Order: sequence, then C-alpha cells, then structure tokens
Amino acid sequence: MALKAYRSYVKEYGIKACLDESGEYTPEKLYFYGFAQVWCEKSSPASLESQVLTDPHSPADARVLGATSNSLEFKKAFCGHEGDDLAVDEANSCKVW
Repeated sequence: MALKAYRSYVKEYGIKACLDESGEYTPEKLYFYGFAQVWCEKSSPASLESQVLTDPHSPADARVLGATSNSLEFKKAFCGHEGDDLAVDEANSCKVW
C-alpha cells in the first residue's frame, strides 16, 4: 500500500532527479532504498543473539529481507532480467494481498 501511495504522489507531484540521469535511481528504487534505510543498523553478535532470544520482533535485516524477498515490485525495480536469480516470475511468486 505504501508503494502504491508513493506512486500516486510521484504521478501527481513528480519527482526531481536525485543523483543522476542514468535511470539508476528510479522512483521505485528510491522507495525501496528509503524502506531499507529505516531499518539500517549494526548489531554485535551478542546483541543480536539477545534480541532473538528476548524480543518477539524480527531483527532489522530480517524485516527488510523478508518483506522484499518475495515482492514482485522489488524484483521489477532491481532485477527483472531473464535468467537472473531474482527474475520476475509472477506465476510462481507468493501473493499475500
């Protein structure tokens, strides 16, 4: 839903080229970079072990990797090339909503 809202915003207000004109930073990629940045952290092995044993929430990296690993929109933004390990394969992807 957040990506859909972001696309609606970009459609209505546009987006300025952020870093270059190469197309490397598309609106969709910027959305996912921002999503991942929110969860960016560096944890020591002891801290991570403690979190896993005592906190019911997933570690930050699992939140990002879990949410994007089966996202067709993520794959379309970053991969999508035939033969890539993460190539877009809508027929064999899990869809929650």
